[in-house]
Amino acid sequence: GGWTDANVVDVLTVANQGEVDYSQLGVDKATNASVKEFAAMMVKDHGTMLTAVKDLASRLNVTPATNDKANDLKEENTKDIDDLNAKTGNDFDKEFMDEQIDMHQETLDLLSDLDGRTTNADLKAAIAEARPKVQAHLDQAKGIKDKLN
Repeated sequence: GGWTDANVVDVLTVANQGEVDYSQLGVDKATNASVKEFAAMMVKDHGTMLTAVKDLASRLNVTPATNDKANDLKEENTKDIDDLNAKTGNDFDKEFMDEQIDMHQETLDLLSDLDGRTTNADLKAAIAEARPKVQAHLDQAKGIKDKLN
């Protein structure tokens, strides 16, 4: 079916919230200092992005509305967190960074997809603003993972 701006806002919210929740585990359980530091940065950066999405939604007077994509993302986040929780030590750190690479790659694809699903200039601007941040996170995650191996 068609997407509304309320769907777009919800998917952006779920993606950022998932990243915050996942990264919080890294802050708590990572053993490698670079991994822990990256996790803390993700909690902070995606927390900021989450707030920006919520502010934008209230400014546009849009109440986030869930759809299949948002629900799939939520399920995926829960599964990723469960998988990560089962690991410790170096295995945890590697799994965490692998998943961060996957998540940020997925988010880049998602942002392109969402951009095509809205005509709202403010939403498009928010998506455009998020893209280089997510790309930078992806590049950093790859750099950290390479050092772990």
